[in-house]
This record gives sequence, C-alpha cells and structure tokens, in this order.
Amino acid sequence: MLELSSFRLQEAFDNYYRINEASDPEKYRAIVELNLNGMLSTLAGCAKDADMSQMDFSGPAQAYLREGGMTDAQIETLKSRL
Repeated sequence: MLELSSFRLQEAFDNYYRINEASDPEKYRAIVELNLNGMLSTLAGCAKDADMSQMDFSGPAQAYLREGGMTDAQIETLKSRL
C-alpha cells in the first residue's frame, strides 16, 4: 500500500475527504486502498497491489497531462505552483 508521506498530498487528501489518518484511520485506509492506490497504479501502469512506495510518478503524470492537452510550458507552470 502507498503511504502518504508528502505533506501537501496529505493536506489535499484531508481537504477533499474531510478525514485524515488521525481522525478516522479505518476510513482513511479504505479511501487510500480503494481510490488513491487504484488511481496511482493506473497512472504508473502497474498492478493495484504493486509496491508503489518508491515509484517516481513524475513521468507518468506529465504524460497524462500531455494526453489531456496541456503543453510542456503549462505543465512546468503547474509544477512550479505545486
């Protein structure tokens, strides 16, 4: 299972679902396993149960954004703001 180690990712996750690991660990883990892991495994092109803890998602994420119509300049601007 992917661990949410990035503070910004944890903060975004908490803002969207209105729960966090401390407030409701059971729901938090269920959401990670059902939603986030599936999304990230699709993005990385790996199995849902793969160990994604050491994966670099920057390449697949940029490819996804390009396929969605973003230019390299727009992607760089987005990265600088994250």
